[in-house]
Amino acid sequence: MIENKEKVRYIEMYPKARCFCPIGKAWYTNKFKVSLFPREYYFDYLDVEKFIKEEIEGKSLTIEGACKKLYDYLKENVEYIQVESHVNDATHFPVKVLID
Repeated sequence: MIENKEKVRYIEMYPKARCFCPIGKAWYTNKFKVSLFPREYYFDYLDVEKFIKEEIEGKSLTIEGACKKLYDYLKENVEYIQVESHVNDATHFPVKVLID
């Protein structure tokens, strides 16, 4: 975590992760959009990227499961957070999932 000396009020992040859907039995790409209002600290983006690479990338997760995993990791020390995933390459039509 980085001390919010700058008094940053709002942050958006746009990470990506490929996952294997256990329902559709196919790979897909989560194009995340994370919107958050930090408090006294905000996230080191490299730590967020490391978490995604270790805990989401390449894993067997539904779109909803991937969103929840990222949400749970980031929800501490924030005033408000939304995690979205836009998926356009699944075995079904394009989907947007939002958790807040």
